[in-house]
Amino acid sequence: AWIEPEHLPNELRVPNRAAPVIPSGALAKRSPEGEATAILAALSACNWRRDQAAKRLGISRATLFRKMRQLGLMERQG
Repeated sequence: AWIEPEHLPNELRVPNRAAPVIPSGALAKRSPEGEATAILAALSACNWRRDQAAKRLGISRATLFRKMRQLGLMERQG
């Protein structure tokens, strides 16, 4: 099963809202489900711009891409 933005709570899907920056190392301490939720929330808040989402998450773009692949998160289509 894929976690898509529509599965997230409304407050995490609003594109014009600035997502909070996650403290460095906090992403690694989450469960895979929590990590996926945090990544999707950051991507949604940044209009799926991975460079901006990675900054919000406090990780490199390469790490974000690797985590997205590991968690089975699909890129936004269209």
